[in-house]
Amino acid sequence: METIVKNIHLIKNLTTPENIAKLEAGALQHRKFSRITFKILSRESNKLVIQTVQTKSPHENYADEETLIQRTRELFLKFFPDYEIVVNASIYQENPTQQVTPEYIREAMTNYHIKVKDIVDDTGIDKSNVSAWVNGTRAMSQPVRAMFYYYLWQKAATIGDARRA
Repeated sequence: METIVKNIHLIKNLTTPENIAKLEAGALQHRKFSRITFKILSRESNKLVIQTVQTKSPHENYADEETLIQRTRELFLKFFPDYEIVVNASIYQENPTQQVTPEYIREAMTNYHIKVKDIVDDTGIDKSNVSAWVNGTRAMSQPVRAMFYYYLWQKAATIGDARRA
């Protein structure tokens, strides 16, 4: 059977197998509906340190840090009421390359005075592909979005350095 709570072996001897099964079932619900996962980092005398992470959710129901801490404590305190539950929460943060769209690229090209030829010369990618991505006639894969994001970020930094000089 797959364990839902990582490092659950650290707490198995603190409660009954039935309670461990219920804890796992609760954690599975969080993982299934909100992409929240739990990992026990350590167990000290009366303290459990738990890492709670939320990843990209198809339902886009993201929790803030306070909510992740609250959900973790609610889940674990049912089974470990005499323990202090310390939570290291990591909220979901969208990858910045997701903001790259043809409009984003065209706006950056205007702001930084970049031409399609400049991108072709700097990257070695053929003009037909670059033009199609910039004009929105060809979908961009994740690596292409990342390339444009970092290319434009580098251009912005270079222009910023030149303005400060």
